[in-house]
Amino acid sequence: MLVNLRDACMSLQRESGSILSPELYPFFRDVYDHSLRLLDMVETLRDLLNNTFDVYLSSVANRTNQVMKVLTVLSTIALPALVISGIYGMNLKGLPFLESDHGTEIIVGAMVASTGVVLWMLKRFDWL
Repeated sequence: MLVNLRDACMSLQRESGSILSPELYPFFRDVYDHSLRLLDMVETLRDLLNNTFDVYLSSVANRTNQVMKVLTVLSTIALPALVISGIYGMNLKGLPFLESDHGTEIIVGAMVASTGVVLWMLKRFDWL
C-alpha cells in the first residue's frame, strides 16, 4: 500500500501541470517524504521481527537439544541391562548360568554391574 502511494506521489510530482495546479506540488512532495519515511520504518520493524523470530527458533532448538541429551543418556544407561535381558529372554540352550540354582541372581547382578560401569564411564567423561 505504501509502495503504491509513494509511486503515485512520485508520478504526480513529475506531471507538468496537466492534472494538478503547481501550488499543490509541495503537498505531494510532503506526502512522498512521509511515505518514504514510513517505508523505512516498516523495513526496520520487519528486520527486528525477523531477528526476534530467529532468536526464538534458536532457543527452541537449544531446548530440543537438551531434551535429546537427557533421552540419550537415559537410553545409554539402560542399554546393557536391555541387551542382557534380551539375550537371556530367548529360548536358547547352553547360555551360561541358565541351569544354575542362582542363575537369576547372577544375571541380575551382571545387569546392575554393567549399568554401574556405564554410569561410571559417563561421569568420568563428564556427560552426566
